[in-house]
Amino acid sequence: AETVQAVATQSGSTAGQAPGDIPLVEGDKTSLVTSEGFVTYFTSMDLKSVVSFYETQMPANGWTKVDNESIQNANSAVLVFDKPSRKATVTLGVNPTNNSTVVVITVTQK
Repeated sequence: AETVQAVATQSGSTAGQAPGDIPLVEGDKTSLVTSEGFVTYFTSMDLKSVVSFYETQMPANGWTKVDNESIQNANSAVLVFDKPSRKATVTLGVNPTNNSTVVVITVTQK
């Protein structure tokens, strides 16, 4: 979670276009940075709600969750999703200073 926060706080503006099949939570997003293979932002949604959002919305965008690579605990989660030629890793962490959720998504070619 600390690494997630460090990456997200180093960036403060949009750097490019997020992949079209990667959903972003609705509503408030701060420190949004996007590129074809990377998305990061903060949201005021709690961790559990953000996990639920990605577990629902990634499959709706054609991704399959890789359960044996995904982990979750009280303050962080790593959700791994697969497509035939790509892999998306959604890393989530709680920012304790303001109870926001840090979202970092990396998309790689297989």
